[in-house]
Amino acid sequence: MAKSLKEIVSDRLVELGRNKFEAERIGGLKKGFVNDILIDRKTSIQGGNYAKLAKALDWTPEQLTESQFGETRGLNRPHQEPSEPIVENKTRGIPEYDLRGGASYGGGYALPGDHSAGQAQERVKDQWFFPSSWLKGEMRLSSQFTDIISIDGPSMLPDLSPGDRVLIDRSNQDPKQDAIFAIRDGDSVIVKHVQLMRNSDPPRIICRSSNPKYEPFELILDGENVAIIGRVAGRISRL
Repeated sequence: MAKSLKEIVSDRLVELGRNKFEAERIGGLKKGFVNDILIDRKTSIQGGNYAKLAKALDWTPEQLTESQFGETRGLNRPHQEPSEPIVENKTRGIPEYDLRGGASYGGGYALPGDHSAGQAQERVKDQWFFPSSWLKGEMRLSSQFTDIISIDGPSMLPDLSPGDRVLIDRSNQDPKQDAIFAIRDGDSVIVKHVQLMRNSDPPRIICRSSNPKYEPFELILDGENVAIIGRVAGRISRL
């Protein structure tokens, strides 16, 4: 039987030992958003807030969906050995976009955090298929919010090499993590280590290359010309 959104959020917060204010901060949600769920003022979530709520609960968007049907394993749920081996045959396709030749990956993106229209408008050059159990379990990714792009140039050596493919998690756009992100900069996309400059308004980020030959530079996140697309969650590379 499906659980209500209120039940899901309330039970998960208790499980995590997290209050509603902490959840809103972690998920990047507006003040009062979680409280509206807990008092049944808000009974459904759409668009980018769905991914934010999942993050606030330490879940992927798919795990949040599954929790409605009691399929997601909680932190305190005892481990049980399966009576027989579980074979996961389902795969999920992730698009790879053609970004070579100065193609723009950002043309179809909505403002950061709103993924309702967040699909790139560039040509899909290929589809990569992965076991859904690996995407969700190992990578904690949702195929709905994941894209693949290729790395061009030596600026991120040795972490990322030219020709590597990287998985971009569009549900994760928080620059406070000091991680590697894909960034839309005008009509181009760059992949850099990103550090948020504290107390900057509008927010500014420092973009650093892994290759010491390249100097760091600053960008202003205006949400139009410059925006974070998503965090680099993994790479596909030759050994």
